[in-house]
Amino acid sequence: MPRFSFLLPLALAASVARLDAQDRLPREGKHVEGIVVGQDGAPSKATLLAAPHFYGVRGAQPRLVEVDGPFSLSLPVNRWVITAHAGGAATPPVIVLNDWSKGSLLSLRLVLRPASVVRGTVTRPDGRPAAGGEVQAITVTLESGTGCISEVTTGLASADADGKFALTLLPGVHHLFARSQALYSLCEKVELRDQGEAACDLHLVEGETLRGRITDSHGRPVAGATVEAQPRAHPPQGRMPLMRAEAKSDPEGRYAIEHLSEGTYALELEADGFVCQTRRDVPATAGTVDFVLAPCGSIAGRVVRKADGKPVPTPRLYFEPSDWQSRSHVVPTSREDGTFVLDSVPPGRQVVVAWADGYAPATSDEVTVVAEGATEGIVLALTPGGAIRGSVFAADGRT
Repeated sequence: MPRFSFLLPLALAASVARLDAQDRLPREGKHVEGIVVGQDGAPSKATLLAAPHFYGVRGAQPRLVEVDGPFSLSLPVNRWVITAHAGGAATPPVIVLNDWSKGSLLSLRLVLRPASVVRGTVTRPDGRPAAGGEVQAITVTLESGTGCISEVTTGLASADADGKFALTLLPGVHHLFARSQALYSLCEKVELRDQGEAACDLHLVEGETLRGRITDSHGRPVAGATVEAQPRAHPPQGRMPLMRAEAKSDPEGRYAIEHLSEGTYALELEADGFVCQTRRDVPATAGTVDFVLAPCGSIAGRVVRKADGKPVPTPRLYFEPSDWQSRSHVVPTSREDGTFVLDSVPPGRQVVVAWADGYAPATSDEVTVVAEGATEGIVLALTPGGAIRGSVFAADGRT
């Protein structure tokens, strides 16, 4: 009988809750272990799918793994959707929040249920089979507050040499689309009511391009900036799927995000040393969207133990405006001697939060950051934290 245990430093939960779940900085995640079983409870061979819930996270790509029942995965930080299928059966998708707590372990039990099979063919714009094209099935919901769509991957397959594919999916409404190199298919809605088979052919097409130039306040080009397009509308049937996409600016500050579906997007721009910008409700047909960036400042300091003033090695930190209303920015690492330098801090009033394994988090006093200036001498003192241990029970009392 599996037991789910958790260990949480006291007072950490409230601080971590403010972190942006879609933060795109690469960080170490958790191991996810579990087992796939049939309806009789016996371990079952299956194809396991782990797909990122937020595709904007760098290094987070969907993966298929053949398992004999038990499985173990090491996944980057992100929300992950995990499901499995075997023959004519599939498991309901499970969304796992894979955070940055080292040494943490998640344990899952995936139970196969009778499912349907969707078969079809993927073709290129010229009508030829799209061999190797990736076919994905998703369910979509509109996130309240942000207006962005939330995608839950329910199936993934590759087209064979003839462009043919098969997906095993549970009953419900699924949106299917395909992609191959720089091409995407239209999004097709498939509603599965019971076991059996359904047909869905997918035709690849080209999309729209958003391009522009990124400069600083003096008109100089900003190279290496990341521009991410996040969808802000439900992908209707007969339209290309609204997928997250990103591009980097070249030495002349120019960028281009290609193959976008018609619809509206939020454009988020990040560049080292500059204030992040967001443009909301940008239509894919806008063509040109330019950015002028304002310079940032920096915050430097150290993290120590409150009891004796000795450094806390490699603490984790983030900063955010002192009014707590805007997006927080996570810093993945600091130094062994507990010192840190936070670059790309927007001008204005900011606070810094630090925490480490075994310690409760600490928050700095409010500091004022000046553009292209350095705020130094910040000291955060950490105290040892307690822990909350427990087990999670189902409604029937089972663990």
